[in-house]
Amino acid sequence: MFTRPPELEDETIIASLSAHWSFDAIELIYEPVGYGAHHWSAVDETGDARFLTVHDLTAHCKDHRETEDRVFERLVASFGAARALRQGGVEAVLAPTPSDDGRAADRLDDRFTLAVHPFLHGHPAGEHGAFPTAAARLAALDVVAEVHRSSDLAVDIAGTDDLVVPHTDEIPTAIEALGTAWDAGPYGELARSHLRQHATGLSHLLDAYQQLAAKVRQHGNEPVLTHGEPHAGNVFVVDGRSLLIDWDTALVAPPERDLWHLDPGDGSILDMYRERTGVRPYPEAVDLYRLWWDLAETGQYLGMLRNPHLDTTDVAMAWQGLQEYLDPAARWPALVGSTCA
Repeated sequence: MFTRPPELEDETIIASLSAHWSFDAIELIYEPVGYGAHHWSAVDETGDARFLTVHDLTAHCKDHRETEDRVFERLVASFGAARALRQGGVEAVLAPTPSDDGRAADRLDDRFTLAVHPFLHGHPAGEHGAFPTAAARLAALDVVAEVHRSSDLAVDIAGTDDLVVPHTDEIPTAIEALGTAWDAGPYGELARSHLRQHATGLSHLLDAYQQLAAKVRQHGNEPVLTHGEPHAGNVFVVDGRSLLIDWDTALVAPPERDLWHLDPGDGSILDMYRERTGVRPYPEAVDLYRLWWDLAETGQYLGMLRNPHLDTTDVAMAWQGLQEYLDPAARWPALVGSTCA
């Protein structure tokens, strides 16, 4: 995230680092990178550094019924799966550094958690999640395929994907609220106007997702340990070596949960995955997870912009994201029809 949470003080993070990782930070620097978690770098008096990830459990609740405790359990299971892969010899996995007593993350309070990583000097494989070259995409595929082949190391640790799309409870609520003003923040009315143009198509996509999910449950490939978001922003290149980072979304799921991020649309990556694993990707499962992403992003952004919000960089990005992902006729013409609004 690009805006640090005002509710979380540096002293809380420093105390956790000292108590649980024996790392006495003298400086914390907020790092405005990524979207979905907060990041800091921490430095001790010797100049040694750590990279910190703080998750907002409330923001990661799938819906209004899920509790922060359940989100924390899922997060710890995902980090535990990454750690098992790393310990099992999958060196391309960058798992969180366990605390002195073996925990993957510290519960700072009811809302925030802390995970600690080594500070590495490198760069993401691409900007805005896009792979800049075929070679970068192929390097990411090699890592993903290795993770999938190594699933036996971690499938008993990670949770299992239930195919439920988070934040989609916001979608019917927002559609029902189109008749009233969204005046709780600077982007509210813009979001309402945009949703009004695409509400019918969005409703069709919700129905189409359920139909695709039923097919995948019946005909899908054997589940494997998946990362969940192996886009270029989560592939970190260090000395020419690709590392898969940010393991908070790891789940046991059909392999296509990862593959759609890598698929350029011409089938080449899917064919290469089959060559590396012997598993033939199921095209409708690729579509399922691509649609899952669109609906999850749409629901999250509608919830953010319909409710009270400030004009921050993160909120501005949410508005940009809503315009990108909430365009059913352009992104999904085969599902909603090219003229469906």
